[in-house]
Amino acid sequence: MPDFDGLPGLRSADTADLAARLLLRTFTPPTGTVQRLALDSTGPGVLAEMFALAGVEFKVGIRAERKALNNAFLQLSVECVLVWERHGIAARLAGGTDPRSDVLLLRAGEGLLAGSDPYVTARRRFMS
Repeated sequence: MPDFDGLPGLRSADTADLAARLLLRTFTPPTGTVQRLALDSTGPGVLAEMFALAGVEFKVGIRAERKALNNAFLQLSVECVLVWERHGIAARLAGGTDPRSDVLLLRAGEGLLAGSDPYVTARRRFMS
C-alpha cells in the first residue's frame, strides 16, 4: 500500500514527512549508500522511490503527459534531496538536477538510519 494518494497526495504532504519517508525508502539496506537520482540501468533510484511512495508506476515516456508527470515527481524528489543536503544526511555528487546524478548517503545519514526509529529522527531533524 502506498504512503500517499498519487501526485496530489505528495504535493499536499508535509515536506519533512515526505523527505523522511523517501530517505528510508531510498537508502534502507540492502540498497547501498549511492543511489541514482532518476531511473537508469543501474537500479531504481530516488525518483522511482518517489513514484512508489505515491503508488504510481514509473514509466519512461516521451508523450507530453508522461513527461509532465515524470517532471512533477522529479521536482518533488529534488526538493527532498535538497532537504537531505541542508541537514548533512545525503548529497548529490554532481550539481544540478541531472537525472544521472548520484546521491550519496553521508555518515550522518548512516547514523540516522542505524538508530532505533530513523523515521521519527529524520522527520524531527528535517522540521528544524
